Amino acid sequence: RNWRSVASSADGTKLVAAVYGGYLYTSTDSGATWTARESSRNWYHVLSSSDGKRLVADGDKGIYLSEDSGVTWRRDRTSLGLGRAIASSDDGGLLVTLPYGGYPYTYRRERVSTTVGEAGGLLGYLGAAVELVYAGDNLFQLVGVIGPRENLVVY
Repeated sequence: RNWRSVASSADGTKLVAAVYGGYLYTSTDSGATWTARESSRNWYHVLSSSDGKRLVADGDKGIYLSEDSGVTWRRDRTSLGLGRAIASSDDGGLLVTLPYGGYPYTYRRERVSTTVGEAGGLLGYLGAAVELVYAGDNLFQLVGVIGPRENLVVY
């Protein structure tokens, strides 16, 4: 295989690896066994949060995110896509990409829910718009953002 990148949780038990022209692979037993994930494409970079739950993969179709150690993936619609480099904070919440021919682009990974009660909410800045869906029991789910994501804070 044409391996391109590998990332690990802080304790080394959860791993993610990328194959150029192949799949993403994950392991939850320090690499003893591997499972193919996502679609076959040209993958370039992978990142892992320190607990191994939040993963990032950069491929020829954009940046993909996982919140469950790589079991499921979704395309991040806010990112600039393929770049020369990508970096993440230890919790996987802050992403930085370095696109070809551009400047570094920093943005917060979107969250899909807020803290229950008065402690949670949304803080928006000029140009941010959100779409919420009522989930029942006085809870709303964030399903979409229009405008720059860095202009929206979910807490």
